[in-house]
Amino acid sequence: MKWLKGFKQKPKHVFVVHGEPTASIHFVQTIRETLNWNDVIIPKLNSTFDIS
Repeated sequence: MKWLKGFKQKPKHVFVVHGEPTASIHFVQTIRETLNWNDVIIPKLNSTFDIS
């Protein structure tokens, strides 16, 4: 959270890709609630995203 709070400008997307499923879900919820960032994603295995 300290690292994320250091951004001067909100990133377009945040991908949570490490951690156990329960911990990842909790981390995503914490980011959304604390920073009010809605585009926080836990990608599914083999999914792709266009970040351009």
